[in-house]
Amino acid sequence: MLPKSKVQTIKRMRVWESHSTASIAFFGRTLANEIAFDVDMGNLADALYRRLAQLPSQVVRVVSGVKVVNYELPTLERHDPIDPCPPVRIQVLGEDKPLEACLLVGADGFNSQVRKSMAVRCLHWNYNQKSIIATVKLCEPVDNTVAWQRFLPNGVVALLPLDSEHSSLVWTVRSDLADKLMQLPEDSFVDALNKSLWGEGRQMPLVNTALSTVASVLQRFGIAPPACSDSPMRILSLVPASRATFPLGLSYAAHYVLPRVALIGDAAHRVHPMAGQGANLGFGDAQELAQLLVESVYNGEPIVSFDTLLRYETLRQRHTVPFLLAIEALVGLYRFNLLPVVAARSVGLQLIDSWVGLKERIVDRASY
Repeated sequence: MLPKSKVQTIKRMRVWESHSTASIAFFGRTLANEIAFDVDMGNLADALYRRLAQLPSQVVRVVSGVKVVNYELPTLERHDPIDPCPPVRIQVLGEDKPLEACLLVGADGFNSQVRKSMAVRCLHWNYNQKSIIATVKLCEPVDNTVAWQRFLPNGVVALLPLDSEHSSLVWTVRSDLADKLMQLPEDSFVDALNKSLWGEGRQMPLVNTALSTVASVLQRFGIAPPACSDSPMRILSLVPASRATFPLGLSYAAHYVLPRVALIGDAAHRVHPMAGQGANLGFGDAQELAQLLVESVYNGEPIVSFDTLLRYETLRQRHTVPFLLAIEALVGLYRFNLLPVVAARSVGLQLIDSWVGLKERIVDRASY
């Protein structure tokens, strides 16, 4: 469905500090193994539309270019899911007769109208940060299979490989700084980006001394992290019209399902992009829901059995909540740049980098 030429393999990931020399490198089980894949969202959307076009109209009906005015959901409490229950009615602007569905899947983003129609409680707050995204052109073609991430005094910058000449940029900074960066001419923006990736940063000598001491102790026990001294390629330019920005926040719906309704992706849970898991969590939701619906039919149950939807909610919450808490802990850890905090996270990064088994578990967990 998606040509291999449109999928970029990531074989390594390197994360490093700007306040110290601490860094960590993630590898596959062997240097030949991939740890992740990167796909441009436009290419992914095109592949999905091509697949939809291959399906008979009796199976899939695509309705586009319309505006939903209202969702009329079954007036049933979660503890009283009678079966059968009324269908969901979707009122579309300009249409007299509403669309009807036996199951409504809300995949409409963090500002989900489906979730609002469900009237479920939702935890949310603003980080006062924005992410700047763009497609960047490298100075020269390379074997572009390494993802880069650097923690900065005012945020984090990441480069994800797209092909031998291009990478995807995610640069997270304070909202006011993001607005200033967006107003810069392209060449000035590229200069600022290269400085954020290559600049020495605000090194703390005491922290670096502590790291050297820890490294010496580890070496006495025959423990040393894999050598990883390479650096990202310098950025030559931006792909025209690719630079954009969006605000960051956290949201989490107390419930993912009601009778005949299920939330997936950012509609159910929105996380900080620091760990790069937002899209993966959404894909996991879609996969889990689809698998459970198929199993429900095979077991002779109604495809929209509320028990099936509740199983989906339970399984995905068990998977998502630990990720959400871990990401929030990382966001908090890198929000402060006091010496004790920098020392703690730098030494922690160094110790994890030396613990190969733990790094493999982290990669496996993030890839699940």
